[in-house]
Amino acid sequence: MSSLASSLRHQRETSALIEQQIQRWLMLQHVQQRRPVGQPATRGHYIAISREAGAGGEQIGRAVSEELGWRVLDRELLTLVAQAASCSACDIESVDETGMRWITELFNHWVDHGPVSHEKYLLCLAAVLRAATRQESVVIVGRGAQFLLPREAGLVVRIVAPERFRVEQVQRVRGLGAREARAWVERTDRERRQFIEQHFHHDGCDMHLYDMVLNVEKLGMAGAARQIAQAARAAFGDRVG
Repeated sequence: MSSLASSLRHQRETSALIEQQIQRWLMLQHVQQRRPVGQPATRGHYIAISREAGAGGEQIGRAVSEELGWRVLDRELLTLVAQAASCSACDIESVDETGMRWITELFNHWVDHGPVSHEKYLLCLAAVLRAATRQESVVIVGRGAQFLLPREAGLVVRIVAPERFRVEQVQRVRGLGAREARAWVERTDRERRQFIEQHFHHDGCDMHLYDMVLNVEKLGMAGAARQIAQAARAAFGDRVG
């Protein structure tokens, strides 16, 4: 067997293994929460939220998930990946999420104890996201989900705000001074943009990549969440909760 064919077979086997493990974990979550498994009304759709640093994308994602009754995948994605890799979420919580270095570290020690290639990283992330959306509809915060999932099954949203507003929010939430908060916003924006460019060859600031672009300073987080939920209902009709 050629090295290329062997590599492709290994990729398929790895992807299938991850999806099986994630599916089992999600089904267990359904049972524990007394929720129906694989409900046709909500299966297979997603809302992907891209956000500028400090714009409140995580909070908005959780508000949208509560409004629609969908699962949110943000820090929870760490738990899913930890389940796939047969380790605890605590093992990867300390690894910096920005720039997705945490998943690189994880798969360095899991797949074959070697460096993680571009293809292998995307394979693992895509398998986790596919398994989640096959089980139910989800809200995904960050991670370039719209480039890894069927575009027609999703609503892709960009959350923005003026830098001044975002720096003030970071000061308040993280307890930083103005200079430190501005540096955090600039660094996080830069690393997220580099991540999209490196892995998906797109400019994350290109507004044409998104179905909606919302200014949270004008709308507020609750208002932005309502607009996203309304757009999902319009896009997916009676399949939305």
